[in-house]
Amino acid sequence: MAELGAAIVGGGFALAVAGYTSGIGFVARHEYSHAQQVSEMRHLGSQFEEAYKREEITENDWKGFITLIRQARKLEIVYENDIDAYKDTPWYQPVLKRKILRQVRQRKKEVRTCIKFVRSHVYEATSEASYTSSTTAESGSPSHSATMHIDETYRRVESWVDDQAYRDHENGASGSKN
Repeated sequence: MAELGAAIVGGGFALAVAGYTSGIGFVARHEYSHAQQVSEMRHLGSQFEEAYKREEITENDWKGFITLIRQARKLEIVYENDIDAYKDTPWYQPVLKRKILRQVRQRKKEVRTCIKFVRSHVYEATSEASYTSSTTAESGSPSHSATMHIDETYRRVESWVDDQAYRDHENGASGSKN
């Protein structure tokens, strides 16, 4: 009987250690992912800013970039706050911890999607600027098709941002700690 009791206690301890280790790994992975995303935003920002200073991109592209990077930064902050909320949630509240875990994963996807929009905008604007300056007499003037493409990108981003805001409102999730 004592052996059975020891096995139960040992099994419970092993399960607790496994859960704790799993939680630490989850946090570490998401903190690493968060750091990578911040680094990529900084890289894209400096790349685009340099192109803007060299007058390789239009004012319209610059304004679009600022809008996108602000949205990405807001989502990144919410993602970081959710990671912190997960870390701050005690182990004896597993239902809440699981809910926050799912929220952290969702925020990661949102940040990745927004960074994809930023990356796409940077690459398209800088490549269109190179193409336009080599095919027009006036350097830096966007072609009509480039302007239409930029407008379509803005519409896609605005639609995506609106969808995120609506979903958050419907779910009642603020995602940020005050």
